[in-house]
Amino acid sequence: MAIKRRTKVDASTSMASMSDLVFLLLIFFLITSTLVNPNALKL
Repeated sequence: MAIKRRTKVDASTSMASMSDLVFLLLIFFLITSTLVNPNALKL
């Protein structure tokens, strides 16, 4: 009776998509923070 082993998922593809997501979120928050800043009160 042969038992099948689970094939390991390639971690490089998941890490590549994760790094792309983090990079896009970083750009998004940088852009939104610069757009919100001009509405602040000037002292």
